[in-house]
Amino acid sequence: MRSSYFQWMCSQSFLRGIVLCAVLTLTITVGAQTACAAPKHGGTLQVADEGDATGFDAIKTRAMAGIGGMAANLMMERLFEMDRDSRLIPVLGLSATPSADGKTWTIRLREGVSFHDGTPFNAEAVVQHWQRILNPENRYSALILLRPITSVEKTGDYEVRFHLAYPWLSFTASLASPHGFAALIPSPKAVADDVQNRAPVGTGPFVLKEWKSGDRIILTRNPHYWQAGKPYLDEIVLRTILDHETRYAAAVSGQVDLVITDRPNHVKSLSENPKFAAILREPAGAYILALNTSKPPLNDVRVRRAIAYAWDQEKYLKASYKNIMKYTENWYGDALSCDETGYLHPDPEKAKALIAEYGKPVAVTYHHSPTVRGRETGEILQQMLKPIGVSVTLVPADWAAITRQIFSKEYDIATWGIQSSDEIEPYTMAAFHSESPWNITRYANEEVDKQLLALRKSMDPAERKSAFCRIARQVNHDVPFLYLCAPIYYAFARTDLKNLPKWRYGFLPLADTWMDR
Repeated sequence: MRSSYFQWMCSQSFLRGIVLCAVLTLTITVGAQTACAAPKHGGTLQVADEGDATGFDAIKTRAMAGIGGMAANLMMERLFEMDRDSRLIPVLGLSATPSADGKTWTIRLREGVSFHDGTPFNAEAVVQHWQRILNPENRYSALILLRPITSVEKTGDYEVRFHLAYPWLSFTASLASPHGFAALIPSPKAVADDVQNRAPVGTGPFVLKEWKSGDRIILTRNPHYWQAGKPYLDEIVLRTILDHETRYAAAVSGQVDLVITDRPNHVKSLSENPKFAAILREPAGAYILALNTSKPPLNDVRVRRAIAYAWDQEKYLKASYKNIMKYTENWYGDALSCDETGYLHPDPEKAKALIAEYGKPVAVTYHHSPTVRGRETGEILQQMLKPIGVSVTLVPADWAAITRQIFSKEYDIATWGIQSSDEIEPYTMAAFHSESPWNITRYANEEVDKQLLALRKSMDPAERKSAFCRIARQVNHDVPFLYLCAPIYYAFARTDLKNLPKWRYGFLPLADTWMDR
């Protein structure tokens, strides 16, 4: 993955050839060459991103993104992590053993662990959490991702058993998923006391000290963490800084130690700056413009196809991202490739003909973040759709407001993303099955539903690939969204930060990071 990234990066004109690629390679190496150094304890790490938290209770909070997702993964822990070869790494779980028929999994749990509030971590805590998640009356928003799990039972003080309706290839990936709250085990006391959403309690290396919505989350070192000697940092301050220029200025002035950005000029400048090391990742998934198919005018496939024919992803990438993101025709990334994607390539004449056939004026709203990127994307969308007779009104809103509008279907077009994951099946199911609460476009196609259910039950790699490609072709034909790009995650850390983590999809696990100061 890394070598392919550098081949691609070195081909980009803004990086000015081989010299900068060498610098970029060196900065990544500097961040990685810390395994032999003795870690130091202490220090406060300042991190800046544009996202905010919306809550930390699995039932009450729909979305985990930005600093909220990072904070959740530092305060709470999963049973397992998963490496890039899909092997489980023990965390709160020690082993996962399937039955001969693949329909039950026995999980042995770690002993001697406590939640931040002193509640013991044990089988009862795991079972209570999963029973709450699986109870349909609680309306966990991502329950459709977990439907193959029928029940969870305690089989010992430190052992639980998951029962599945059928063998499910994505089961272990679901236990290790960094995205959904289902995998993160909260304190049963905090849940019972109804404080988990605003005052989350987990077993993780950091404890919540303060949360000011829209501003910052402050985490302090857990002195009773079960991994002796960790974490190394005394405190992590996760700051929400929406404005790209302000965030960049905070990084170069030393106000923040680690910054997440995707502005081309900032990526270029920080890549060339010897004071910073780059942390990069090319995941699966896609950044998209979601189209609300549940109401006019976008409930008419002719209008959606017209917009797709008017949209030019390559021009957008050049204009907005200066090609630091990648072109894509599906959301699978490097996980698999399809010979034919069914992608609708730009064709203004077809777009105009479809709008003429529709026969009515087309006006839509676009809900976007109040950032340079959001406004820029909106203006490009306006420019591309105006020639075919579609008017676009821009509606800036913060992340929490956009999330509410999307899930209440009070939008026409909105910025969103199809999640990256260790296993792409659950998130394809979530995005496109007609009964999924995470199907925010309200897309409905009976054949796609059938393919998704067949895919979920299949254990055959060739059969699964064929199903994935059929789904992509049909979805692209029906156009419930426009592709902005395939993402590349960019973070830049000061070089005195050691043991820098790799991206865990959209999050940076900072528990092992330390400061050489």
